Amino acid sequence: MNIDVLLCEGTHIRADNVSQASHDVEEPARSEEDVERSLARRMHDTEGAVMVISSAQNIDRLVTVYRACLKAGRTLVTDLYTASIVAAIGRESIPQPGFRATRSTFPIGSGCW
Repeated sequence: MNIDVLLCEGTHIRADNVSQASHDVEEPARSEEDVERSLARRMHDTEGAVMVISSAQNIDRLVTVYRACLKAGRTLVTDLYTASIVAAIGRESIPQPGFRATRSTFPIGSGCW
């Protein structure tokens, strides 16, 4: 199998040395805390809806976005798929329907009505 390109979410990609970092990575690696602070600031400074696109399976990022929403006085709205994944995990520490400042959506025509 020949693989030409691998695409992945890259918030935590780190280069081993400075020359690699300046050549291969567009910005320094960020911790989830850095991402949370940045999201909270942008959510606070933005009028109207703020959209965050992330894999529903990235539970750490879901928690980060939820914490940013709380800091910014926002409500986290997830889709049914994300809510289902969180329910299947069964950990009460992960944001899910019923948590303060959370909601889930059901697409029109999904047959969920």
